[in-house]
Amino acid sequence: MTNDEIKKYLKNELPLLERVQFIQELENDLFLKESIEGLEMWLRNNKHKTIDDLEDELNKRIFRT
Repeated sequence: MTNDEIKKYLKNELPLLERVQFIQELENDLFLKESIEGLEMWLRNNKHKTIDDLEDELNKRIFRT
């Protein structure tokens, strides 16, 4: 699972077959499933922001000098 695939899933941009495969992988990986659920919740609670905004925010916190 790549960062790009996760972003496309959250933006509903994955083709149908890839989306089905993504969901199957989620069902087999509890950590990934809960992480995606957390991202979906964050997006619902921050409707004016995007997943790219979250990534930028996290990078700023991680790479602070």
